[in-house]
Amino acid sequence: MKHIEIWKFVNLIMIMLLFSYGLNAQTTDTLDFPFIERFTDGSLETNNWTIDCDNWGMIPDEGMPSPSVRFSGYPEISGVYNCRLTSNWISMANIGEEGFVSLKFDLNMHADDSSLLEKMFVEVFDSVEWHTIMGISQISHIWETRKKDITPLLTHNYFKIRFRISGLNSSAGEYWGLDNIFVYNGAIAPKDIMGDYYWDADSFGVKLQWIDEQPVGSTAPITWCEWPWFEGNTGVGSSSQETWSWAAKWDSLAYDADSLPLTRIRTYVQDIDFDSLVFKIWRGSDGDILQYSKNISIYAFEGEVCSFFISPPLMLYDTSKLWFGYTVYGQAANTFPAGLEMEGPVIGYGNLFKNGDQTYWDTLSNYNMDGNWSLFLDFNEGVYLTHDGYNIYRKDDDSDEYSLLKHIDYKNAEENSYFDKYPSVDFQTPYWYKLTNQYTDNSCVPPITYESLPAYAPNSDDDFVMIFVTKILSHHEPGLTVYPNPTISVLNINSQVPIDEIMIFDIEGKNIGSFEGGKKSQIQLVLSDYKKGIYIIKIKSGVRVFSDKFVLY
Repeated sequence: MKHIEIWKFVNLIMIMLLFSYGLNAQTTDTLDFPFIERFTDGSLETNNWTIDCDNWGMIPDEGMPSPSVRFSGYPEISGVYNCRLTSNWISMANIGEEGFVSLKFDLNMHADDSSLLEKMFVEVFDSVEWHTIMGISQISHIWETRKKDITPLLTHNYFKIRFRISGLNSSAGEYWGLDNIFVYNGAIAPKDIMGDYYWDADSFGVKLQWIDEQPVGSTAPITWCEWPWFEGNTGVGSSSQETWSWAAKWDSLAYDADSLPLTRIRTYVQDIDFDSLVFKIWRGSDGDILQYSKNISIYAFEGEVCSFFISPPLMLYDTSKLWFGYTVYGQAANTFPAGLEMEGPVIGYGNLFKNGDQTYWDTLSNYNMDGNWSLFLDFNEGVYLTHDGYNIYRKDDDSDEYSLLKHIDYKNAEENSYFDKYPSVDFQTPYWYKLTNQYTDNSCVPPITYESLPAYAPNSDDDFVMIFVTKILSHHEPGLTVYPNPTISVLNINSQVPIDEIMIFDIEGKNIGSFEGGKKSQIQLVLSDYKKGIYIIKIKSGVRVFSDKFVLY
């Protein structure tokens, strides 16, 4: 027996060592959060994607925008197969206090697979085991976006994602296409940021425009309530009391959460002969502390189940010991406004009432009356997000980092714009802009504010825009000529003033080259080592600085 116990102990140590080694191995060469893969450079190797069959490959001329990655049905694989595209380890170190992690990707599939046996499985590895979060059958489609919250699966410091194609015959499907794989906080980013140089007789500067794909708000209400009483309704009223209250009590709500957003109240109303009907929430050990009240008289209709919405939702941060109900004011004698469902009374919970000057809750059962008040509470599924607006970040060619320029409050409009005018911007200067959405999650205590990823330019892999500001309609400074533009490799500079220094910046604003001018007025730069693209040239002469754009092709 001792030998067996020792053997078990040795096995346990080996398992712990292997598990520890696996976690330690993940700490090297990991991807940062948020992780964005748009396959910009047309390679699977850049972010260490691994494949286990040759059917995966890059497609240079297709994507959102191109390039993209594709699983092709050819060469044909017959019989049961699994072909995987697997990410490197992704670190959770930068997730932030909100802690939300979503997976989003663009998918394009094309097939004549009527059997629906050829499938893509999207999976997450939590450092211990793989979890399948989507199973997608192959039918003909255009590009579409799929999104999934993976936060509950991430119980360790590192994780992986993979796309597994499985079936019985790969040639049943022509291909599966993937692009724009995002692992991020799930916040929807603005769309199609654009920028233009702005000039008129009074001012000049930059005009930014973007599209907001919201609305943002709560999801469709999901009901969470112990007692939905709406069948066999009758009415209850008073022959002598003009003001009285009725309520149902919850020791705790049927939802495992520290907070809940209450979105809608539904109740049956028998008669509407009263001055006003007020919905109320009480709490405290005896239900004697009024927390919330709202006059809902305009939503009350005779002999109907009536609804009213609470917008924005009322956040209940402590969901224990709550009384929900109504006070009727000025009820006509011998009328019956309070809806009562006649079966199955829950005594002391579903059948509470008190008269206008009464300090304690009584029960209908004390008066030989059965039933529960017709009352239904709707709480939102998930979190309630408010869209706070947009954050605009800017940098110029003297800055390495973007800084916050302006926060703009949310406007319920699809198309939005912002003008960054002189003197906020100066002439003969390039500026770079990024734009994000800002949200607040009101279902947390305290609420958490977080940002989306930056907006992308239309049909581009750039999450910024660059605008060159002048004080004239032309981008060319009088007395300065930069040619040819575009150019293959040689750039000529002619100036009427001596040149002290020339600097070259890439489209992201990074200084990638400096040249001494030597007080010359004519200089030729050979740029054959530079990649194709758009660049900024900055020319210094004494205290004057000139800038312009040029293109290498």
